[in-house]
Amino acid sequence: MLKQLLRASAAMALVLAPGLAHAADALEFGPAASWVKPLPTVREAKTEPGAPAAFLGMDIQSRFGNDGDDHFMDIALKILTPQGLAYGRPTAYWNPQTDTVTIHKVQILRGDQVIDVLAQGQTFTTLRRESNLDRQMLDGNLTAILQTEGLQVGDILTYSLTIHRQDPVLRGKSETLSSYNSAMPIGRVTYRAEWAAGKPMRWKATSDLTDVKVKKTAAGSEVSLELKDYKSPEAQPRVPDRYKRFGQLQLTEFASWPDLSGMMAPLYTKASTLAPDSPLRAEVDKIRAAHTTPGDQAAAALRLVEEQVRYVYIGANQGNYVPADADLTWQRRFGDCKGKTALLLALLRELGIESEAVLVSTKGGDGMNESLPLIELFDHVIVRAVVDGKTYWLDGTRMGDTRLDQVPVPAYTWGLPVRGTGGDLVAITLPAPDKPLQEKTMRVDASAGLDAPAPYAAEVITRGDQALAMHTAMAAMSKDEFDKQMKESMKDNEDFTLDTITSDWDDATGEFRIRMEGKAKMNWWSPGSGKPRQYMVDGAYVGGGFDLERKDGQAKDAPVSLAFPHYERTSATVILPQKGKGFAIAGEAVDKTLAGYAMKRSFQLRDGVFTMEVTERTVAPEVPAAEVLAAETELDRLGDTQVYLQMPYDYKATTADVAAAGHDDPKTVDDYVARAQTRWAGGQLSEAIADLDAALKLDPKSAKALVLRGQVKDKAEDDDGALADYAAALVIDRRNTEAYSGQAYIHWARKDYPQAIDALTRVLDINPADPAARQLRGLVLLEKGDAERALDDALTNVMMQPDSVEATLFLAVAYQFNTQYDKAIEVLQAAIAKDGDDARLHAALGEAFMRCGTEAECDAKRPKAVEAYSKAIALEPSVDLYLNRARMRPESERAARFADIDAALALQPDSPEILLTRGQFYRSYKDYDLALADADAIQALEPEGTEAYGLRANIYEEQGNYDAEFVQLDKALALKPEDPDLLNNACWARAISGRELERALELCNAALKVEPRSGQILDSRGMVHLKMGKWDEALADYDAAVAVANGGPFASAWYGRGIAKLRKGLSKEGKADLAEAKRQSPGIEKTYAEDGIKP
Repeated sequence: MLKQLLRASAAMALVLAPGLAHAADALEFGPAASWVKPLPTVREAKTEPGAPAAFLGMDIQSRFGNDGDDHFMDIALKILTPQGLAYGRPTAYWNPQTDTVTIHKVQILRGDQVIDVLAQGQTFTTLRRESNLDRQMLDGNLTAILQTEGLQVGDILTYSLTIHRQDPVLRGKSETLSSYNSAMPIGRVTYRAEWAAGKPMRWKATSDLTDVKVKKTAAGSEVSLELKDYKSPEAQPRVPDRYKRFGQLQLTEFASWPDLSGMMAPLYTKASTLAPDSPLRAEVDKIRAAHTTPGDQAAAALRLVEEQVRYVYIGANQGNYVPADADLTWQRRFGDCKGKTALLLALLRELGIESEAVLVSTKGGDGMNESLPLIELFDHVIVRAVVDGKTYWLDGTRMGDTRLDQVPVPAYTWGLPVRGTGGDLVAITLPAPDKPLQEKTMRVDASAGLDAPAPYAAEVITRGDQALAMHTAMAAMSKDEFDKQMKESMKDNEDFTLDTITSDWDDATGEFRIRMEGKAKMNWWSPGSGKPRQYMVDGAYVGGGFDLERKDGQAKDAPVSLAFPHYERTSATVILPQKGKGFAIAGEAVDKTLAGYAMKRSFQLRDGVFTMEVTERTVAPEVPAAEVLAAETELDRLGDTQVYLQMPYDYKATTADVAAAGHDDPKTVDDYVARAQTRWAGGQLSEAIADLDAALKLDPKSAKALVLRGQVKDKAEDDDGALADYAAALVIDRRNTEAYSGQAYIHWARKDYPQAIDALTRVLDINPADPAARQLRGLVLLEKGDAERALDDALTNVMMQPDSVEATLFLAVAYQFNTQYDKAIEVLQAAIAKDGDDARLHAALGEAFMRCGTEAECDAKRPKAVEAYSKAIALEPSVDLYLNRARMRPESERAARFADIDAALALQPDSPEILLTRGQFYRSYKDYDLALADADAIQALEPEGTEAYGLRANIYEEQGNYDAEFVQLDKALALKPEDPDLLNNACWARAISGRELERALELCNAALKVEPRSGQILDSRGMVHLKMGKWDEALADYDAAVAVANGGPFASAWYGRGIAKLRKGLSKEGKADLAEAKRQSPGIEKTYAEDGIKP
């Protein structure tokens, strides 16, 4: 009771709790009793800046007796601002049937002047009204208000009163809970309680009240406490409720919880006993006739109490603790938790179902086992029933419970069974749900294109109490109103158009479902680091830090409270365009339990359909703080991860994509950039550049537009223009990873490896967790010849993305470049053991088997390579897989080779690529006529193509018909006279044959005009100069070719340079170059000897 009084006093209201036996309809006035020990009024105290009033003092004194308890209170409050005058209105609430309130004084202290407010004739106005009628509560209280006249800013208002309480329910026993939990500082707090020697009172204080004094007196015992400038301590963040209790002093005469339980038992026994002619007996017969199992009968009884008896709190006429009889509650058809509990107990008893009343606290159950037994701690009562050996917690004040197995365990932590023999506290343990409490399913059909509005469907399934609350709310709403509210809530979402929405309640499962359908505009954006546009999948979030920052002091190491039970599942499906070809997933699979949170995230992309499932649940209501602190870094990291769908670099915008972009009406930089991205993806490069020019006209410092224009120019083969845009973007934003990545791609294409590596290293300095940049750097390092550093990058990528197939594939390649062939095979086999349904892994394993140290070793592994490709084909047959399996097969398996090629042709009958492969196989078997026939077929399919001429040239070279070879190469050149590859091929053919060397030199020079930094062309011209005997010119060409490689593998250039040095008499230097060439390519000496070049 004092807990309510003291809280109200802090707000300048005299709140007098109900429960005294000798009633008084009116306030009484008189001096304090002789047992009270008055204290001088406090006149000054610490105040909060800007506070309207200062709480100077609170003096509480209690006297516990066998004829009731008396509580004296003296309050002093100083008015600091005009707003503080509102605090000068003492208000009293009391139950006239049980309470007696005596006002001793109301005074204003103004300097040395003492103004007796009551002596001036001011008094309280008493009103009879139900203050909580709107909350269905009938408490019978009276309200008395004193409007303090003449109160001024700077005055001290002081008053005192005594409350006498005698509650027959307590049978002469005493208890109180004195609480000083105030956010407003109190200058002085004192508490004193006394009781006679024969009264066995016990006390307990919260941990912050350390100076409680106890002493024996002539009359019995006394406990006292004094606090200066008291303000409730601030609770540590995220602690369970039991660690938030401060400023509490408990006193009780109850010897134990069973003592308290036994006192309450007769009240519920009487109230739950039906009269012989009770109409409820007929209701019991109906239940018994309609239901045969105890579980169904108990559920029917609960439904009757919930649905046919409305809730009204009854606190009048000793109703605060005493339940109304079951028959009376049924007759009224209304009742509070006590009356509904008695009614439910009566029904269950008549049905032969074991049950009992259980007192609970809806506000402070956690830590009740650490408290003294006090009836005041409880504010609710429910029923515990045992059916078929299982315990159920039934609450008649709820609504909508239809089945016993769907009634949730309440979150009250502790309960006190009401038993005649006395019941002890029982733990009410919340179980972990076996199904998600909320389940979200989303499906987007983007098969028409990435930028076109995509059909979208979503379903949200809610279970448990939240589902019941949603069902109850929906039952009171029309469908039109529901549709209107849902559409109104989504009107600001420009990326989603709602077409239909439906909802339904499943009475059998207790599930509430909402289904939505509409159109969604997916946000495919460019994230930087050289990546293509990507889409962040909704619902992928897991983790996130607690930010557990606790101060030194009490409860710093207390457990961390979690939302329990908590269990959610999110499923997402995205159907991709073009059957998902080339699309990839960027994300991290998760299966961890950290700081009490169990998190799982899995995803896959198969047959053009992306699927993801994310679950998160708490495993306990609280976890140790040390466990949370240890997990925070990883939780923070996980919270920063997402799952992205990445479109392929060569994605071609669909008709719907281009149409969506063309229909836009761009007005801002972002509008132009978005349309440019779509046009770029659709191959409309000039239109995309025009959009970006318009964007930069609006904002010349838009780094985003500059980077994208650089990317488009790169695709348009305007490397210099692209580099200029990237450089301009970096002037604006030095941390723009997209600009660095763009530079890296161009430098890589130009074989300027140091520049490319530098740019990618800058990306990783900014974002070390960028797997795409790290993998690209690894590829550049491999091409440069730094296989060890490339392997480091590959290992780091796999550590960051252990479930990424792409990371695993690159690691296998890196191991192969480091000649660790067995490790490559081991990595791929482990990945296949984990997920054997990915064709790429099997294909890569087949390729790895053919990375061997010797030809004999490769021949031994060919069957395994073929087997691996066969598994890949079984999973996902494709042209590339069939052609690669054909290449893996030994030369002796001619029929099987051509069967693979036929299978590829069945997939793409008019494929020049397949015909070219078949023609090369025919050439290898010296079936030249068949090979030439394929060349003719290729030329018929691609009259403007050059592949047919190249195949014929290879055939004529093998036949030694160099004139015919040169004719074919020159015909190809006639179609593409400035093609550097064709020029180089024509130069090289003449060089190795030693024929038409002047023409060869002209061809190589022409090729170098197009690509002056091409190492391959420089190598070819070096061969021409060797054959011409021009050693200096040859050495210069080979030096340039080796320089372009920047230390990368280039065996032919090293070998040619070695020959040139030997010819010039530089024996030592020449032999060193030849040794390096043979290290890079062991068979190179034989190849050059066949071309007429020997040391």
